[in-house]
Amino acid sequence: MRTYTAAVLNDRRIAVVLPAFNAELTLLRTVADLDRNIVDEVVLVDDASTDQTVALARRLGLNPIRHERNLGYGGNQKSCYRRALELGADIIVAANRVLTLVENIVLAQKLSEYHTGLRAFSRTLLADLPFERNSDDFIFDNQIIVQAIAAGARIGELSCPTHYAADSSSIDLINSIRYGFGVLRTCAQYRLSRQGIRSYGYLDLHSARTLVPPPAARTAAEPAADAGVPDQTAG
Repeated sequence: MRTYTAAVLNDRRIAVVLPAFNAELTLLRTVADLDRNIVDEVVLVDDASTDQTVALARRLGLNPIRHERNLGYGGNQKSCYRRALELGADIIVAANRVLTLVENIVLAQKLSEYHTGLRAFSRTLLADLPFERNSDDFIFDNQIIVQAIAAGARIGELSCPTHYAADSSSIDLINSIRYGFGVLRTCAQYRLSRQGIRSYGYLDLHSARTLVPPPAARTAAEPAADAGVPDQTAG
């Protein structure tokens, strides 16, 4: 069993969050790919798996959090982000081109991809986003990007190799179609909110409150809010 120790990089603690559901077959490979020279915390939240995900996570030296009932992909991510903030992380990393084109037009952005699960947030931004109001379903990822845009966050992309495995996704055809329509609906809601025509709770950033206060020992000013959405390059 490997013991993970903190190794702060440039005075910034980095946490990788792993929302997991029946991930026993892929967890070992995923954890092995993490660079422990720069990652300080690994947060795994198990969404009521029926396999040995939790037992394996413990054998790998992790301290998994387990939901007593399945809360969905978005609900799992909420638990992940909440825990990462509680641990004092400064940077939180979460381990279909037609939709992307529409989103860039509607959101006035130039991102090459919106739908990968790999992204990083600064603590400053994540603590100020009302992500608890987002969906508990797969559309959570899209909503949190839209919230970051609404907050005026700077978003940058880095190219990275991507490997797709048949056993690494839990979304089926019906949910994929539902997700696509959800993306379009989120874009429409952003435009209506931006134009003052309609209001939506998850886009009401003015009433949002900081979910987890900064650690007491933190006195230096935090950097400007940033969100990173890496580009995908199939490999």
